Amino acid sequence: MHNLGPMFVDVTWGAGGTLSSLTCEMVKVAQSVYGLETCMHLTCTDMGKDKIDGALKEAYSTGCTNILALRGDPPREKEKWVAKDDGFRYAKDLVKYIREQYGDHFDIGVAGYPEGADDQDDPELLLDHLKEKVDAGGTFVVTQMCYDADIFIDWVQRCKERGINVPLIPGIMPIHTYAAFMRRATWTKCHIPEDWTKALEPVKNDDVAVRMIGAELVAGFCERLVDAGIRHLHL
Repeated sequence: MHNLGPMFVDVTWGAGGTLSSLTCEMVKVAQSVYGLETCMHLTCTDMGKDKIDGALKEAYSTGCTNILALRGDPPREKEKWVAKDDGFRYAKDLVKYIREQYGDHFDIGVAGYPEGADDQDDPELLLDHLKEKVDAGGTFVVTQMCYDADIFIDWVQRCKERGINVPLIPGIMPIHTYAAFMRRATWTKCHIPEDWTKALEPVKNDDVAVRMIGAELVAGFCERLVDAGIRHLHL
């Protein structure tokens, strides 16, 4: 995939920094050994300022210039998200802190939700929150996974009407198995176009067929977005 020239590759972050040493090591190796521009995820979940500072220092020292700043999901053993006493409650607070500490060194990505978030269904309120994150210093938006081009294109227009003018990048999850595809779509409340269901349902027990048909469907989705003026895709 490196040979296809991605703008950056993501390295995810475990809740509470449980895999922080591995994350930082992967960023370092990808950036300095393989010459891959990296984007390090960073979440607020169970993260005090000391852990945030340590992660940012590591990213800075390895030459990483991209951070995806997220609130993060609650740890598996907890039902609701709770901020650490010395941590950050919202992603916008993390974005603001990174800007205060590192100026313009990092491009800071934030999360967008074209179809609602797990704890918030109000689309207007989600747009308000997105605008706050961008105004705090976010320079690009990566969305929750989406498969309906009409929904995404409409959401982009509503973002622009709100004055959100940074790149809006669709989160696109390739389809590997029918069960995993349906499970993720249900969990994220992601709308699946009717023609996708008709194409995949008859072969749902054949993983090879699901991958082949799924690849064509996802590629067609990407082509629709590019034709509509979307210039970046996040796979």
